[in-house]
Amino acid sequence: MWGEGNPLAKVMIVGEQPGDEEDLAARPFVGPGGQVLDRALGQAGIERERVYLTNAVKAFKFEERGKRRIHQNPRASECNLPPVTSRGNCHHPSKVVCLGSSAAQSVLGRKVQIANERASWIMSGQQRVLVTYHPSAVLRVPEAAAQPTIYSMLVADLMLIHSA
Repeated sequence: MWGEGNPLAKVMIVGEQPGDEEDLAARPFVGPGGQVLDRALGQAGIERERVYLTNAVKAFKFEERGKRRIHQNPRASECNLPPVTSRGNCHHPSKVVCLGSSAAQSVLGRKVQIANERASWIMSGQQRVLVTYHPSAVLRVPEAAAQPTIYSMLVADLMLIHSA
C-alpha cells in the first residue's frame, strides 16, 4: 500500500504502518485510527482530499493469535521512506506531517521523541517537517482521562499546517 490523496498536494501526512483494516482494504487510515485522524483533520480545517496520505511501513506487520492479527512494531529497517518524497505518487510536498515516532524516524533519519519535538516545524532539506502523535495513540493511551489531551494536541499540531 503506497498511499492515496492528491498526488500534487503541498502536504503529505505519513503514518507509521497500516493496521489490520488498512491492510485488508489496501488504503491508509480507514480503521479506528483513521477515524480519529479524519475527525482531527476536520477540526483543524483540513480536507482529507487535499493532502496525500501514506505510511512509512508499507505492509501490516502482525502476529496471528487465533483468528486475530495482532499489530507488531516495525523494526527501523522496515521504515522505508528515504527520502519521503520519492515514494509513491506524491510530488515533493513542501510540508510533511509525521504521525508517530516510526514515521518521524523514517522521514528525518534519526530517533525522535514525540513529546520533545512535537508542535514545531523542523527543516529537512527543502521541506518543513512536523512531528505529532499518531491518531492511534489517542485510542491506546493507558488512562482514558488522558485521551482528550492527546487528541487536543494532535488537532493543535495539525492546525499548524495553515501557519507554515
